[in-house]
Amino acid sequence: NPLGSGGLVAAAFCSLLKTVWSGDESTTFSPIEFKATFTAFARHFNNNHQHDAQEFASSLLDVLHEDLNRVPSSSASSAADKLKSMSLTSNGSASKPQNKSITGMDDQQTALNTWKAHLERNDSVVVDRFQGLSRSTIRCPRCQKRVSKFDVYTSIHLDLDVNTILDAGTNTNSWATRLAPGDQHQPKPISIESCLKKFTRDEELDDSNPWTCPKCKEQVKAIKTVQLWSTPDVLILHLKRYTTSIQRDLNGNVNISRMKMDDAIEFPFGNDEQSYLDMNEFIAKDGVASEQSNRYALFGVVDHSGGMDINQGHYTSTVKHLKEKTWRDYNDTFVTGTPAPASGRDSSSTAYLLFYKRVQGSLKWGGMDTVMSLGVKGYKDMKKSSVKPVDDDGFTTVVRKAKKKR
Repeated sequence: NPLGSGGLVAAAFCSLLKTVWSGDESTTFSPIEFKATFTAFARHFNNNHQHDAQEFASSLLDVLHEDLNRVPSSSASSAADKLKSMSLTSNGSASKPQNKSITGMDDQQTALNTWKAHLERNDSVVVDRFQGLSRSTIRCPRCQKRVSKFDVYTSIHLDLDVNTILDAGTNTNSWATRLAPGDQHQPKPISIESCLKKFTRDEELDDSNPWTCPKCKEQVKAIKTVQLWSTPDVLILHLKRYTTSIQRDLNGNVNISRMKMDDAIEFPFGNDEQSYLDMNEFIAKDGVASEQSNRYALFGVVDHSGGMDINQGHYTSTVKHLKEKTWRDYNDTFVTGTPAPASGRDSSSTAYLLFYKRVQGSLKWGGMDTVMSLGVKGYKDMKKSSVKPVDDDGFTTVVRKAKKKR
């Protein structure tokens, strides 16, 4: 595969994992060989600078996907063109036009077609366990005409749910942090659920980004809505702590600067049911929804402290040992045990990446495997179906059939 490393990065990553899990836990290990192999293909990491942890995780998954891709590279161009042609629903320009608004059936079939086209070019363990579908809908506020588009995602990028205030004196955007009840100094943590609600909340496009409605032919400030259609076995949440601040001085000059938001984020963290993240609320009702399978347990956090730029400061991590069911903090060469909060939730002003895994079993392609095998009716079956059980390492349990007696 010309888009991968010829398997070198996958082999180096496999060797790294073997070394980490087979070594003496009292010693530390520097992944020099893995870094050299990875940066030979991801050249923007080939230096001694600090880099964005989210960008690194995304790049690593991309390279591993291409190294392990089961689809021959010769199928790439035709599959990419087909995927592009299936991006819109039947109310868009890519399919037959209809005068009625989008129905659940229209979107369900389009999502199915989009995922099929995606698989013609992309089929790896990364696709199996790390990727899901999202639906973006644009709606005309005048005639209610809707157009939907489906996209594949590997991580969800979340804005912090803080209030934006315009300072009339300086024309400066600032962020208002909510205060805890009865405390005028202690900020109230922002829940990860409120950030997910903001992600799926209706958004009115501004005057600088008008949309031409295909029905009434008018340029309007359309309403945009993003919803999750399916969620993968491994769910990566990226907290967007860095944003752009725009300031205008008395002479009318515009100054643009980067700001870091240190607001505390509260999220499920623990080992029992009260510490699960329930994603059903954020999945489209006509999507791949299953009450039993869309609950997630945290297994890793990447923290970023200090620094007004994502390439500065200091990265640490907290990771769950899946065999021992214990938590550990990793800070350079120091590893210490840490207890899970008794409340089942944690609050952190440094959390940057959250890694969750499906609690009950495994759903290949976020459940689209079932939908593809049964067609559109598979969406209904998903709501009542059970998931395949997996062990602590994420492997599906296989039950051998008894041999027939001769």
